Amino acid sequence: MAWLLALLLAAAEPAAPPPGGYAVVRKDGSVTWLLEAPVQKGTSWVGKLSPGGQLVSFPAAEVDVERTREANRKAPATPTPGVVPFEKKAPRKPTPTPAKKLRKSREEAEKALSALSGEPGGGAASQKSGPRPQEPSLREAAPVEPPETFEPTDRNGRGEEWWRDRAERVRQRLREAERELADAQVAAASWDRNPEVWGTEYWAMELSRLRTRVEKARIQVDEARRRRSDLEEDARKAGAWPGWLR
Repeated sequence: MAWLLALLLAAAEPAAPPPGGYAVVRKDGSVTWLLEAPVQKGTSWVGKLSPGGQLVSFPAAEVDVERTREANRKAPATPTPGVVPFEKKAPRKPTPTPAKKLRKSREEAEKALSALSGEPGGGAASQKSGPRPQEPSLREAAPVEPPETFEPTDRNGRGEEWWRDRAERVRQRLREAERELADAQVAAASWDRNPEVWGTEYWAMELSRLRTRVEKARIQVDEARRRRSDLEEDARKAGAWPGWLR
């Protein structure tokens, strides 16, 4: 039983990621390898498969965050054993060079320096009166380019914004139809219980009109719901992400 328990524990832990890879552990125990850490967009994680680099996404609710963080934790580097020298020798001290006596006077040295530089009356005085040399400026750091981002699309090249706009129009039409149905039902029920005109010919004609309004509103609601189902089916066939329709 001990070896069986050890085997099960080893299978439950994700394998060590390849060099430069990133492991995403899901709550069901499955592991997806990516080239680098994914980016969270809304309720989904987006990344590139390793190897290959195909763009993939998966719901963030399915990711086991703690196990994913543990799987990608870097192991401490193993220190390389050093070489112990057999003998430690003291550093050699440089032999001091005896100072030589200057044969030329200071004025002769200044004249020679002036002749080399081409400036009359050069020397220490001219150097002191001249402008200070400009200090070299620090090299400007090269601008860091932002990382390249990939906008996911469906099989037809349409992105998240296109699908969200279409889904919002369908939802808006459904909300309006449901609101009209609710208003028509309230109006019909209220008129049906009107004691002042109940049983009269006018009451019957108005009640018939209100019930017709209720039936038309119910047809509009059914039509709006059918359009929502068609949109979900179109998104599934096109390969759009389910989160784009919410």
